[in-house]
Amino acid sequence: MTDSASYDEYKAGRVKRRVFIKRPQLYFMLGLVLIDLVSVWLGYFAGYTILDRMLPDNELGPFSEFWRLPLVHSLALIAIFFIQRMYQRRRPVAHLDEFFKVILYNTVAVLFTVAALTLTVPQFRYHRSFVVYAWAIIIMVLNIGR
Repeated sequence: MTDSASYDEYKAGRVKRRVFIKRPQLYFMLGLVLIDLVSVWLGYFAGYTILDRMLPDNELGPFSEFWRLPLVHSLALIAIFFIQRMYQRRRPVAHLDEFFKVILYNTVAVLFTVAALTLTVPQFRYHRSFVVYAWAIIIMVLNIGR
């Protein structure tokens, strides 16, 4: 049925390659990571914009004062998604399943972000509603982007 010599060559070539992930899977994973990073930063910026328009003038300060929030949240979210295998897709996942996973893991990332910043930088102040707006917007953008 099959030529055993060509199969042996294929098997030998397959053993030589030490790549554990195929190139299209790598590109797909990098695309998802990029979407997640953009979603987090966009969510925090949109939350800041909403809160800035609601509060009186000069009460909030510039967005550059709050760069720690999206940075820590981005790192936490990507780590959680990697641990939970949200980037290693072997088969299609239902949209509803992914929707609830995004809500759960984003909530965990927000809680971790707030806890980490509270413990490491005690003088860092932010509005709680800013974090809530960002949390909700990030969930929406992540589900649309993914």
